[in-house]
Amino acid sequence: MGIFCGVAVEKTKFNFDKIFDYEVPIALESKALCGCRVMVPFGKGDKLRQGMIMYLSKGDTSEMKPVNLVLDDARVITEEMVSLASFMKERYFCTYYECIKAMIPSAMHYDTAKLIKKGFGLSLRPEIPEQAPKVQSVAMKKTDTILTQEQQLAYLNLYNKYKSSKPVVSMLYGITGSGKTSVFMKLIEDVYRDNKSVILMVPEIALTPQIINVFQELYGEESVSFHSGLSLKERMKAYRMMLSGRVKIVIGTRSAVLAPLENIGLIIMDESQESAYKSDRSPRYSTLEIAKYRTANHKGLLLLSSATPDMVSYYHAVTGRYDMNVLKERFGFAQLPEVITADMNAELSYGNTSGFSSALLEAIDENLERGYQTILLLNRRGHHTFLTCKGCHEPVQCPNCSISLTFHSVNNKLMCHYCGYTVPYSEKCPVCGHLGLRHQGTGTQKTEKDLAEIFPSARILRLDTDCVSKKNTHEHLLSAFASGDYNILVGTQMVAKGLNFPNVTLVGVVNADQILYGDDYQSFEKAFSLLTQVVGRSGRGNKKGKAIIQTYTPENPVIAMAARQDYESFYKSEILLRKALLYPPFADICVLMFIGLDKLTAQNGALHFSKLLVETVSTYFENMPIRILGPCPVPVLKVEKRYRYQLILKCRNSKNFRQMLSGLLIEFQNNKDFKNLKVNIDINS
Repeated sequence: MGIFCGVAVEKTKFNFDKIFDYEVPIALESKALCGCRVMVPFGKGDKLRQGMIMYLSKGDTSEMKPVNLVLDDARVITEEMVSLASFMKERYFCTYYECIKAMIPSAMHYDTAKLIKKGFGLSLRPEIPEQAPKVQSVAMKKTDTILTQEQQLAYLNLYNKYKSSKPVVSMLYGITGSGKTSVFMKLIEDVYRDNKSVILMVPEIALTPQIINVFQELYGEESVSFHSGLSLKERMKAYRMMLSGRVKIVIGTRSAVLAPLENIGLIIMDESQESAYKSDRSPRYSTLEIAKYRTANHKGLLLLSSATPDMVSYYHAVTGRYDMNVLKERFGFAQLPEVITADMNAELSYGNTSGFSSALLEAIDENLERGYQTILLLNRRGHHTFLTCKGCHEPVQCPNCSISLTFHSVNNKLMCHYCGYTVPYSEKCPVCGHLGLRHQGTGTQKTEKDLAEIFPSARILRLDTDCVSKKNTHEHLLSAFASGDYNILVGTQMVAKGLNFPNVTLVGVVNADQILYGDDYQSFEKAFSLLTQVVGRSGRGNKKGKAIIQTYTPENPVIAMAARQDYESFYKSEILLRKALLYPPFADICVLMFIGLDKLTAQNGALHFSKLLVETVSTYFENMPIRILGPCPVPVLKVEKRYRYQLILKCRNSKNFRQMLSGLLIEFQNNKDFKNLKVNIDINS
């Protein structure tokens, strides 16, 4: 008899992943704690692998391999996070350690790898106290927001929900500029005074600097930021502070929902409709689901704040599953902007091929004369978005992906926006060798260049991922625009959300059709949200605002509803379509993607899994509601030299469904014919 621990081991495959039991040697008993990392012998060769202790117990250890090394002097994840990892594994078709890896800073993995490579049997010292020190409250400056009657009603209702000490999901739905932030800032103050923790999430790193500055002024070192834009050292420091108990408020992007906080009273998802809240790599977790799990554990309040809620959440709110709070008026003297829809077909008939309507050019000129600022949205970066050969007419494609390369004039290179492949620009066609390429499509770089030629006196700032790759670049550029160093801001969707510039009185959407016509059932929802958001950037101060939406399909009702900021009408029309076609919230959409270096193997793998699924459902789960679509190639068939086929399931995301799918996935991965195929499963992405 002795002490043994259950360990989640790294680098296991889904088909044999489980918690493995190891003997804890007497010499390590005082250090081996639940939530500490260990090195353990694994597999037939007993090669050392890193793992996380998930539980400790007593029993017969005679047949167990011993733990080799305890890496941490204190827990690096909390007991709640241990249980959260199990929740995530069951829900997101991943391994235990993939969940652990998503929780702890990558610097920990990096330091451990160096230790093992050098052969040192030393323990990492995260400098995290076993017990949190007593925290002295900072001398807080009150937020003093003078709430309107509408805001006050929303705040009081949310406060009462929070004080009920029951897990509640509430929605704060309000038009752009209605002061949603003021409401939840006051709520955060209340939760902080109760000595409880708060997680505030925003979808984009670009939106964090403005908020972080406010919180650090109010709460000092009891607030930290946590997102992928931090350096390894900064992220590690923030993590240690959170784990020590010194931090009460965490502001960050999606990963902040995994912050190791205790006693959570409030989690806020600002701009809660954004797709950035869904992880696109394993574990493919939903921030909303994780936030629900954590607030249920802590009996806290989850607040979803948005001007354009996602359809599923709004459906739950109007049907009573979520609590609803509505703000219908803009705060202060700000008024909704006048919105003009510019028909680009008419512009072409007049001989205007510039990409800018006469209405937009006149409005920009007027804004420059009056000393006001303009924001232009174009949801494509680069100079020209694709090139074709003048000889054979073939597009210039990425050699690794079935997608066209984009011309970037800043460095005179062609780039793939999927895999990052880059090659110097050449006039020579890679297909037939003909000299001469036709440049087509417009990106942010070309728009910036064209504007500079039309308005030579304008000070133009471009904001996209090409120009904000360096640390803190977002913050510096936005600060420069806010201070008036620039009078025109051109950018991708990062200019559409959460920004508040009182001197911006004109917003232009250069090509709304790029936004409207996507390849999934959420295209109109995403388009409505983005158009509404960007229109809402105009006229947020005391000056009257204007927005101009350029499109070749001016009759599209989504444009008209976004122009009116009429979410309710959009919801009523879209929910009927969702119901008729059996899309969320009336069914869940599960996508299984089969990825391999060989096209035929990927296709056959998808076909084989489809047959397994049909046989299993018809034999054992005949009452399970499920519709199978495909298999078929993914719209972008090849990415990073790997071919992709998919199955789409309309289903109910129940525990029985997930258990069935997990069993099929294990059976499929044990098939030697498909051992080199990777299978991704994503639900409601």
